[in-house]
Amino acid sequence: MINCMKMKGGGTTSMRHRVKTNKLNRSASHRKAMLNNMARSVFESGSIITTTAKAKEVRPLVENIITKAKKSKYYQLTRRKSGFKQGNKQTFQR
Repeated sequence: MINCMKMKGGGTTSMRHRVKTNKLNRSASHRKAMLNNMARSVFESGSIITTTAKAKEVRPLVENIITKAKKSKYYQLTRRKSGFKQGNKQTFQR
């Protein structure tokens, strides 16, 4: 049995239990590439201009990388752990 909520307009929607990510109307591979590029841009330029929804999605990714960088003494290890396979070495030296 599927649990559904009644909406005011008469429609129904399923409950969003344990759904943590926003799909942003993109496929999984496109979303992953976009978020990685946005995170890299944050590290390269310090800030980015984007929509609120995208910013909310990229923030945990960036915070996770920063936390790992603070705990790690070597930026190569941090780079490997963060999942960035390509890119500038200078990006992670900040």
